[in-house]
Amino acid sequence: MKAIEYAKKYGLLISYDPNLRLSLWNDAGSAKKEIDAGFAYADVVKISDEEYEFITGCRTVEDCAVYILGKGPRLVTCHPGKQGVLL
Repeated sequence: MKAIEYAKKYGLLISYDPNLRLSLWNDAGSAKKEIDAGFAYADVVKISDEEYEFITGCRTVEDCAVYILGKGPRLVTCHPGKQGVLL
């Protein structure tokens, strides 16, 4: 959080890749809540199809992007597997 505060204070770009690894969390609910909260601090978010379905509950890449953009980032890159990338 200290690094995020510094970056925000000095107008630096903050990118965020949740890189979901459930084995690193005590439970799935905590992971979802904390990762979702991180969107508010980011300018750019990179998220995969497996991550966005779990974290946002969205079924489509378009709905995922709208959901995350509503949290504050200026750009979201959604990676729905072999289908390419949605910016």
